[in-house]
Amino acid sequence: MTRFKLFKFPYQKGKIKYRQYLLAKEEIKSIKEFLNSKEKILHICGKPGTGKTLTIKHILKNKHYNFYNAYSDLTKLLSLSIKIPKKLTIIDEFDILEKNHKKESEKIIESFLKSKHKLITISNYLGSNENVLFFKPYTSEEIEEILLLKFKNELKNEILNPIKIKIIAKKSTDGDLRKTFDKVINELAGENEVNIEEESNVHKEIVKEIVNRSKKKNQIELYEIYLEKCKELKIKAYERSDFILVCDSFD
Repeated sequence: MTRFKLFKFPYQKGKIKYRQYLLAKEEIKSIKEFLNSKEKILHICGKPGTGKTLTIKHILKNKHYNFYNAYSDLTKLLSLSIKIPKKLTIIDEFDILEKNHKKESEKIIESFLKSKHKLITISNYLGSNENVLFFKPYTSEEIEEILLLKFKNELKNEILNPIKIKIIAKKSTDGDLRKTFDKVINELAGENEVNIEEESNVHKEIVKEIVNRSKKKNQIELYEIYLEKCKELKIKAYERSDFILVCDSFD
């Protein structure tokens, strides 16, 4: 059973806009439970690119709430320690406020605990041990699933070969989906110089042929054969780690 659900929300860099994201169902459920509970404060924590702010905005779509960012709305935030707004309040980058204005951040927490209104803080790093919802980083398998789904549903086209997507996903070790999108954009930006899909298909066929013909050889020996073949065809070879990923896809 997948831990994700599909919804639409814009993410844009350059001329490419990604509209579909996969959100963790468990986290959505936990946030909704908090909103319907008597709890006053929820601390959301997780590494960058795990969909924290995106998830909150999706859940609260068409609802009235105050949204503050610790970087861009610092003056307004500092006034919250004096006067609490009469609606749900979201503070993004709360760990920055906590680090640079600890006394004021503590006053804000205390004020909301005494008020009738709720506060949700969003942080990259854990600052509180009470009522914390942790967003897990995306795994490489989940990132691969998201990228494949996006190309299939939005573009109706395999702009990047599935093998290339697998390699990009496997290299996304920190689980940051935004960084991964940037990597994809960089790959697409190079398409004017090189046909990425065609090149990936060539490598895929080379590796497939080598694996099928040399089943008793280890990966080091297979990679040496692959390097010789690329040299013969005068094409740039994959790095060894990428070659192994392609090999594994044929298992």
